Amino acid sequence: MFKNFDKNTIIGALLIMTMVMFYFNYSKNQMEKKVESEKLQKALRAKDIVSQAKVSKVNALESANGIKNDSSQFATASLSIPGQDLILSNELISLKVNTKGAKIHSAQLKKHTSYEEKLVELLSDKKTDFDFTFSLPQGIMNSKTIAFQVINQSKESIELSSSQGLRVIYTLAPNSYKLSQKWILPSGKENKVSVNFSTQMNRQEVNLSRERQLSTLKYMPQNDDVLKSLSTSSNETLDMTAPLQWISFGQQFFHTTIIPSQPFQKSILDVKFQETDESYVKNYTVKSEMIPTSDTAAFDYFIGPIDYKLLKKEGKELEQLVPLSQDILIFRWMKIFNIYLIIPVFNFLSQFVSNYGIIILLLTIFIKVITAPLSYKTYKSGVAMKILKPELDKLKAKFGDDQTKLSQEQMKLYGEFGVSPFGGCLPMLLQMPILFAMFSFFPSSIELRHESFLWATDLSTYDSFVKLPFNIPFYGAHISLFAMLSALTQIGMSWYSQRLQPSSPQAEQMKMLMYIMPVMFLFMFNSFPAALTFYYFLQNVLGMLQQWFFTTFIIKEDKIRAEMELAKKTPKKQGAFQKKMAQMMEEAEKQKKMQQNPNKK
Repeated sequence: MFKNFDKNTIIGALLIMTMVMFYFNYSKNQMEKKVESEKLQKALRAKDIVSQAKVSKVNALESANGIKNDSSQFATASLSIPGQDLILSNELISLKVNTKGAKIHSAQLKKHTSYEEKLVELLSDKKTDFDFTFSLPQGIMNSKTIAFQVINQSKESIELSSSQGLRVIYTLAPNSYKLSQKWILPSGKENKVSVNFSTQMNRQEVNLSRERQLSTLKYMPQNDDVLKSLSTSSNETLDMTAPLQWISFGQQFFHTTIIPSQPFQKSILDVKFQETDESYVKNYTVKSEMIPTSDTAAFDYFIGPIDYKLLKKEGKELEQLVPLSQDILIFRWMKIFNIYLIIPVFNFLSQFVSNYGIIILLLTIFIKVITAPLSYKTYKSGVAMKILKPELDKLKAKFGDDQTKLSQEQMKLYGEFGVSPFGGCLPMLLQMPILFAMFSFFPSSIELRHESFLWATDLSTYDSFVKLPFNIPFYGAHISLFAMLSALTQIGMSWYSQRLQPSSPQAEQMKMLMYIMPVMFLFMFNSFPAALTFYYFLQNVLGMLQQWFFTTFIIKEDKIRAEMELAKKTPKKQGAFQKKMAQMMEEAEKQKKMQQNPNKK
C-alpha cells in the first residue's frame, strides 16, 4: 500500500511548488524590467550626436582638401547603378555578396525552414543595412559609396577591389556556417574601422511571443566568460565603452554573430520592436569601432543555428548563446546539469533513436533512475513520520500553547528515534536543480525543432490539440493536450500521495493547495514547448509508478518501526546541526522567560 506523508513533508512540497511557480512566472513574464524611457532617450540622443559628429568630420575633411560632396575621391559615378550579386555557397548555407559596397545581401540556411516552410533567411537586402567606415590618414572612406570590381571568384571565395586601393576577401569554410571577411586597407598608420550593422530579424517560429522572449542582442566582454545581453522584453539602447570580443544578433534558434580580429572598442547596441506588429521579431542596430593592428581588418561571421555542440566546437565561448539556465544569479549555476548530464545523455540517445519523443521518454526514465535514492529517502521519511505521529500528537496536546517548548520536545523525539524532520522535503529540494535545468534545456534545443511526436507536430513549440475561436486571458487560444495531461497527472499524484492522510482542517487546506497548484501550472504550461510539457507528464506518471513500487515492495512499515526502536536503544552522539538547533531553542526559551519575568535577575 502507498504510505503517508506528514505535515513537514507537505510544507516542504508546498515550498518547492512555490519556488517552481516563482521560477516559471519569472521566465514567462519575460524576466526583465522595462528600460526607463529617460535612459533610452538619453542613449538615442548620444547616438545622434555621434552620427552628426561623423558627418561634420567628413565635411570638414572634404572642405580642407578642396573636395566637394558630389565628387569625393572615394565616391564613384556608378552609385546609382545596382551592384552585382555574387554567390558563396556550401552544404549548409547560401550567401549573396553585392559588388556595391561589398555588402552581404542575403544569408539563407539550406537545412532549416521557417514556420511557413520557407528557407530560414537571417539576412536580407531589404531588411539589412551593413557598411564599414574606414578612418585612414588619407581621409574617411565608407564602403557603401564604393563600387567594387571582382578580382577572383569561386564557390567558396570572393575577392573584390576598388579604385581607391581598398580590397576585401570573403571566404566561406566548407560544411560550416563560418564566413570570414578580410579588409586590406591602403597603407598608412592609425587606421580605425567603424562597423554599422542594422537588420530586421525575420519571424521563424509559430510562437512569436516566445521567440521574442528568447531574442535579443548579446555580447561577450573582453577578458570575461559570462555572456551579457540587452533586454528581451522591451526596447533598449546601450552605449558600451568596454571592449567586446563579439556581438551576436540572436533569435530563439538562430544567430548572426560578428567576431572582430581585434576587440570592438566602443559600441552602441540597440534593440527595438513593436509588440503589435507580428510581421517580424525585432530590429537590431549595432555601431562599433575597431582599431586594426596592421593594414588588415578581419571579421568572422557565424550565421546559423544555435546548436550547443556546433558552437562548442567553434570556441570563443559561443556555446553560451544556448540559454541552458535562466540568467539569474541564484539559477545560473544550474546549467552544469545540462552541460555535464542532460546534453551528453541526450546526444548519446540521439545516436541510436531517431524519434525525439522516444528519446524524451528514455531521458526521463534515466533521470528517475539516478534520482531514485533521493526519492527513496523521501518516501521512507514519510513512513517514519507516520509512525511517530501518535507521539507527536501527545506532545501537541501537552505543549500546544508553548510553541518553543513543543519544538524542543519534537526535536528530542526526532533525535531519540533517529528521524530527521527534513527527511521528506530535503531530497525533493535536491532534485529541483534538474527540474529547472530541463525547463531551460527543452526550449533551447534546436534538435526538437519541427520534430513531431503523436499529435504534436513540432516539439519545440506548444501542441495545439484544439484551436479555440476566442482567446482566454493568461491561457491562450488553443488547448495543449500535453499541458492538460501534465496538470491532471499532477493532481492524480497529489491525491495518490495524500489519500491516507488523517483528516484535519489544516490537512484539508493543504490538500486543496496541492490541487490548486497544478491548475495554476496549467495556465503557465499551455504555451510551453510540447517537449517540456510531455516531459513533465512523464515525470508525474513515472513518479507515481516509482512511489507505488517503493512503498509496496521496498519500504515496509514494520521494518522501519524496528529500525526506529533500535535507534531509540542505541546511544547517540548529537550532531552539530542538532546542537545548534538545541542551543537556538534554549536561547529562545530564556528570552521568553525574561519577557515573562522582567524584574527577575
